[in-house]
Amino acid sequence: FRWPTTLILEDDFEFVYDPNEFYALLDKMLAELPSHWDMLYLGAGYAESPERRVSKHIIKCNGMATTSSYAVTPFAARKIAPYIGGIGPIDCLYHKFNRELETYIFDPRLCVQYTNHSDIQGRECNNAMSMLDKGHVERLDKATPPR
Repeated sequence: FRWPTTLILEDDFEFVYDPNEFYALLDKMLAELPSHWDMLYLGAGYAESPERRVSKHIIKCNGMATTSSYAVTPFAARKIAPYIGGIGPIDCLYHKFNRELETYIFDPRLCVQYTNHSDIQGRECNNAMSMLDKGHVERLDKATPPR
């Protein structure tokens, strides 16, 4: 691996913000990201309640689902790569590693999945709403207010 990180944008990802807002938010959020991270979601939905808020825009994840966009370090890629290949939805595989790796997600999301046909569910799905759902974060912030 020659790159310090790799950004994966799935074929059904969509930006939530216009380009100017996107880049301004991305710069602000990346400045808050802990220096040691393995996986970073720009867009995903919670499969489990998040672990904790790290900063105003960064949340430490537990299990995530319905991914659209994420970055991985070479460490994370090497750990996950042997398990990729015909095992089912990649989201389910990543879910297994979310607790083992230093995994974070942006709040608010920068990307979502656009409404389209899901090969996994065999129907048209709109997952953007679940990816933008604030319920998990609101419960987290009530339990431990942001720093």
